[in-house]
Amino acid sequence: MRHPIYGGFVLASLGWSLTWLSLPGILFSVVVLLFFDRKSAFEERLLRVRFPEYAGYARRVRKLLPWICQFVGGAEPRRVSGRTPCRSIACVAR
Repeated sequence: MRHPIYGGFVLASLGWSLTWLSLPGILFSVVVLLFFDRKSAFEERLLRVRFPEYAGYARRVRKLLPWICQFVGGAEPRRVSGRTPCRSIACVAR
């Protein structure tokens, strides 16, 4: 997982929302997920410029949540570590 703190914050906000059965909280969790996805994409562009080998690392390691594909930007799901790619609403490992 390339961004464990961001992923942890997303999971914590979702867990808190589900614990309290809060629809606004779940919507907030989606906003948090989108925010950290865009923030990490910006940071990774900078990392790819500074460290060209980062692109290979990013292809091998999931971005925010290691066991869930992330759907952002319409990217196609892909095979990671021999596993079949998911086809859920949540899919890309950039």
